[in-house]
Amino acid sequence: SHGEEPPTKGRAERAKVVPAMRFLWESFRLVLDIIKSYPKLDDAYKRIAEDAFAFCITYERYVEFRRLCEMLRTHLANLIKYSKNPINDLANTVPETAQKYMELRFTQLNAAVSLKNWQEAYRTMEDIHTLTTLLKKAPRAQMLGIYYDRLSQVFRIS
Repeated sequence: SHGEEPPTKGRAERAKVVPAMRFLWESFRLVLDIIKSYPKLDDAYKRIAEDAFAFCITYERYVEFRRLCEMLRTHLANLIKYSKNPINDLANTVPETAQKYMELRFTQLNAAVSLKNWQEAYRTMEDIHTLTTLLKKAPRAQMLGIYYDRLSQVFRIS
């Protein structure tokens, strides 16, 4: 029929697209890894991570999404572990950074739900809970509402 592509054309298209997608993914990964340690680049870090989440959702990149979540989790753990100040001082020394990490986790939670990746959504909710405990400050009311809505959604599905 006239609506179907020949199999070789589909393979040729994939041969062009796959390397470009790999390059884009590697670019996200490398840039995030490079700028993670520079507090002055927190805005860029957050924006690039959000773009990476959008990439994963748009192109349904489940493996890359899981890797991105693990990488962000590692970055946060290292920030806390190797901070010159005790964990409890993280919010006091860099409150903007702490808030951006919290906002980024909510973006991650929404992305996990969009991808129907319930295991990653649950892990992200654990991250949010840990951040809330470390910062000794509850998220804004709107974020808290989203948190409980997503929590109920995950428990309903699982």
